[in-house]
Amino acid sequence: DAPFDLDDHLGSLDAELAQWSYGTYGYLTDREFDSTVSWKNALEAFAESYHFPFVHGQSVIGMNAVADCSVHDRFGKHHRMGFPFQWIKDLEQGSDWSPQSNMGVIYWVYPNLILANSPVGVEIIDMLPAGDPTSCTVRHSWMGIVPAQDEATTAAYQEIYEQVHAAVRDEDFGVLPGCGSGVRAGQHDHMIIGKNEIGVQHMIQVMANELNIPLTYS
Repeated sequence: DAPFDLDDHLGSLDAELAQWSYGTYGYLTDREFDSTVSWKNALEAFAESYHFPFVHGQSVIGMNAVADCSVHDRFGKHHRMGFPFQWIKDLEQGSDWSPQSNMGVIYWVYPNLILANSPVGVEIIDMLPAGDPTSCTVRHSWMGIVPAQDEATTAAYQEIYEQVHAAVRDEDFGVLPGCGSGVRAGQHDHMIIGKNEIGVQHMIQVMANELNIPLTYS
């Protein structure tokens, strides 16, 4: 019940998100599941692309995306990551080079919301605390870029959602609890965040700043 000013919270990200015209999209469905990983750790899976071939190698994400190749932009506490799809390698002069058609564009809306955009729609993923510090509830919904007007389109959207939901639930969250267990085992007194983990760096910087935790940079 805390007071909340959405415009103030989004800041410059408000105009950025407005370009997508989400209000014209068609809502399809949503599901929830629980996982034994901190919601803060879970967010990091959506801030880098180097894990794609290892975690999503057999699914649409791994097959369609160019791994470990991304651009990152900050909007205050929030950020945007873009990664190209494989077919961008074959585009010729005069082709459609728009980012919406050729890239996956993921937004982190501080603190716990992910918007994962594709050429056909957007995944909305909430990482919610589940009481235990090492548990979270994931709310995963999807909207189509064009509202479905018939059963065939609805069925096609549903198939897309089934694929991306399986990737999130079974692949991302199949690996994440093990990552969390490794951190909790305390085998190291520090953690190095790589140069290709630009989005993860930003998440940790923002969280640390909000919690007044000092970080070491090199």
